[in-house]
Amino acid sequence: MSPADRDATTLPLSVVIATLGAKVLEQTIQNLNGGTCIPNEILVCIPEGASCEAELGSHANLRIVETPCRGQVAQRAFGLSLSRNQYVMQLDDDVFLPENALEGLLETCRSIGPGNAVAPIFKDCLTGQYLTRYTRDLKGYLQSIIAFLICGARWGSARMGTISSSGIGYSVDKNYCQGISIIEVEWVPGGCVMCGKADLVMENYFPFPGKAFSEDMIHSLHWRQRGVRLWALPNIACCTYIAPMPSNWSGIRADYRARVHVVNMISGSINRCRLWFAIYITKQVIRKIFCRRG
Repeated sequence: MSPADRDATTLPLSVVIATLGAKVLEQTIQNLNGGTCIPNEILVCIPEGASCEAELGSHANLRIVETPCRGQVAQRAFGLSLSRNQYVMQLDDDVFLPENALEGLLETCRSIGPGNAVAPIFKDCLTGQYLTRYTRDLKGYLQSIIAFLICGARWGSARMGTISSSGIGYSVDKNYCQGISIIEVEWVPGGCVMCGKADLVMENYFPFPGKAFSEDMIHSLHWRQRGVRLWALPNIACCTYIAPMPSNWSGIRADYRARVHVVNMISGSINRCRLWFAIYITKQVIRKIFCRRG
């Protein structure tokens, strides 16, 4: 159903989606136009000549933008530069919001004013479970030891919303935010984040080719360098599909390269970053050996 076919409030909001046109995009557009409030415009940014699998249909607020560049950050930056509204939200093509989320995010943006960016927290589309949990059991204790000793992170739930000295970002756990509707963080996930148009980062800040690993932390650091404060809203949760960590050498190398860039931006510890990746690679090798034997 298009926005014109039903009674919905139109928000002064541009939603920018960088995509290669996967089928899931159809559901994303329907979700955006199926809430109690809808964005004034949705910019779907797809590279020139790309084959789009999604059938997007006809929506009065939908604009297809063919970008002269390829890459998530570059495509998004191109789309952001074309946004027409006072508020802008970047959204991944596989992120889905509850029906009142756009209004809640926008109300927060308006209330805290310029110089701020806000984001929801995330759930797994398949299980409905929150992606981030900090537990007080033995598993949680061991996770805290690893995060503290190897990654240089804060202990326990104190690491929520922070970037450790090894370049690892830790998200917010709703269970530790009872009675809190907004919490300031050092980084926000790039899959869904909203700010005023004046606070947009519209250049291609990702310095490497290929998949944009850690782009959300790099983006967040560019925001903070400009004086923009970042906030997570524990009472608003969107759903996404979990992307697995890279298991092949080219993916691990690309992830490491981006993580080192984050470490350099925060003047963190390259040695901690290397140690974390050494442990991760060792775990991948052991897993493959046992899989072959099985």
